Amino acid sequence: MSLFSKSARSLAMFHAPLCLVIAVGIPALGQTAHTRAPAAPTVKAQNYSGPFGFYAGETPAQVAAAVGKEAIKRRTEDAESISIVLTTAPKPHVDFHVYTLTFSRTKGLVRVTAKGFHEINDADGAKLRSDFEGLSKAISNLYGNPSNNFDFLKSGSAWSEPLEFMMAIAKEDRTLSAYWVDLPATLSDVRTIALEVEGDDRNSGLINFTYELTGYAELVAQHRARQDSTL
Repeated sequence: MSLFSKSARSLAMFHAPLCLVIAVGIPALGQTAHTRAPAAPTVKAQNYSGPFGFYAGETPAQVAAAVGKEAIKRRTEDAESISIVLTTAPKPHVDFHVYTLTFSRTKGLVRVTAKGFHEINDADGAKLRSDFEGLSKAISNLYGNPSNNFDFLKSGSAWSEPLEFMMAIAKEDRTLSAYWVDLPATLSDVRTIALEVEGDDRNSGLINFTYELTGYAELVAQHRARQDSTL
């Protein structure tokens, strides 16, 4: 079951504490991205460095060397994985300010989530929708058209007026998202991409990118097996 449906977000429950947006500034990079070689020969496309300059299979230490230790704002661990929250990336995107990385203890980096906070003064969500569509087009240029697009209002929602778009997003009555799933291994180590909009209130929202890399499905299975072993 894919992580990227609104009803299936519980698949990433062991990452839930890291889904908070951290309001911090972006410090200068400790080391420029071009000085860092891939951690493992897993990238299939010769000129593809991975999302935001991260590589599948990297270790936390290699990432820290690339962005500087001062960029690491949080680190959590469990039996199978390590997660870190960063304020920048080797190749940061202007629209994203917080990067959460998940590492398998056996496979290295397997998941990258980027969060971008958008201050919006239009309750109809025109700016947020425009930003979403621009990002979706950029990803489609690299990976092809999305497997699924969702843009709908929940039946019976109290926030159905055009000027209530942002409030409907904030109340989780409206869904705006796109997903690229089962991406070919010949392209890169990215297996699945999710582009999702979240609302904070009628004046602000979030656009989130999540990349599942080779090895992430195996990590999820390991977590499930450990949890099921307690039954």
